[in-house]
Amino acid sequence: VVSLDVTSRKSIDSAIETAEKDVGPIDILVTDWQMPKMTGDVLAEMLMAARPTLKVIMISGSVEIEAVARNFDPTRLTFLTKPLSVEDLDLAIRIFLGLPLPRNNRAA
Repeated sequence: VVSLDVTSRKSIDSAIETAEKDVGPIDILVTDWQMPKMTGDVLAEMLMAARPTLKVIMISGSVEIEAVARNFDPTRLTFLTKPLSVEDLDLAIRIFLGLPLPRNNRAA
């Protein structure tokens, strides 16, 4: 499993506030598509504007949501479909951030 410094926020407003502050680097945002105040693509767009190097993993239970990806740079945003395991998320983060893969997932 990837060892990263993780900052968790319980609300969209708190996530936006954190991203807009100078709290140091934020490499990746992991967010759900469907949330109470706004959709994940709106949040991603706002935070990516505030942090030009931010990458986003958006999680959704709907395969159709991948159509939204056409509006984003694929080097900065990717989707994962529910259900997913911790290992699925770990692998996605490693690939997306260019981190080493665990031995059992390396190409032969």
